[in-house]
Amino acid sequence: DNVQERIAAYLTDLLGMGFSGVRIDAAKHMAPDDLVGIFTKLRRNMGGSLPDDFVAWLEVLLGGEKDLLMCDPDSGYNYGSYLEDGLAAAGFDQDDINKIKIWNSGYPKEPDAGYCTISPVRNAIQNDDADQQT
Repeated sequence: DNVQERIAAYLTDLLGMGFSGVRIDAAKHMAPDDLVGIFTKLRRNMGGSLPDDFVAWLEVLLGGEKDLLMCDPDSGYNYGSYLEDGLAAAGFDQDDINKIKIWNSGYPKEPDAGYCTISPVRNAIQNDDADQQT
């Protein structure tokens, strides 16, 4: 709980300085319950809701675990659905849940990877082709 408080306080400070969001690399290695705790504390720090322009970009590289992490709703565990259900249970409305995006490595090689269990509104797509400078 102390670690979640410190992370939420840090994110609150960043938002207070003008940041509009964060990227959390390797999010699949964090328990969804821990992320729910951090975002719940951040929301509390921000007065009860996330800022209108807030975005969190959770990096969930699927690799060989795509069925476990995002793509098989019948596996008994699904990272994307579990996280979304946890946020809803913590009192997040759909607008705030939609601000917490998940970027996964399925696109463009496996374009359906990840889309089958979370709303496309919550999927972030990174196109590195456009930012390659020579």
